[in-house]
Amino acid sequence: MPTPTSAAGPGLDALAQTLHRFFHCLDGFDYAGLLACCTDDFRWLRQGRWLDGPDAVRAALALRPRTQRVAHLISNTFVNEADAGSAKARDGAPGATPRLPTEVATESYMTAYRADIGSADLGSSSAPARTVQPYRINRVRSRFRLHGDIWLLAEQQLSTEFEFVAALRPADDTPTPIGGTST
Repeated sequence: MPTPTSAAGPGLDALAQTLHRFFHCLDGFDYAGLLACCTDDFRWLRQGRWLDGPDAVRAALALRPRTQRVAHLISNTFVNEADAGSAKARDGAPGATPRLPTEVATESYMTAYRADIGSADLGSSSAPARTVQPYRINRVRSRFRLHGDIWLLAEQQLSTEFEFVAALRPADDTPTPIGGTST
């Protein structure tokens, strides 16, 4: 079982800020902003496929339907002490205080919601997107690397923990009970 992070490690808030910005940019189709959260050699296990580097990420994201509104909610983020303990550290002067890591791993949960809003303009409707339930819950394993004084994503792995069955009747958008049909 992981132990709490030591005081010598990076603040979770700095790591979470990068992670949250990454998914915020993904939801808003801001791929330049998303890649600004990543190292130049960023690797991403997304939908069962490794994307190596910015060009592979851009190519995969260009295939996303622009009519989908998606929200990725990140929660339960913690520094994975097992990985942090073996993380690469900055070189320090002899006799200096313990060296801070330059690579750190976190784990999180991501709950994704998605709905097709019928328009590529995300701001075209003031009406909320309609959905019955989450799309899926993923475990997110992220490795961060210190770049100057900011933490960037070096690697990210998404693995599905729960996948929900779509439950809308196309005819009238009324919810259908899970495991059954509506009358």
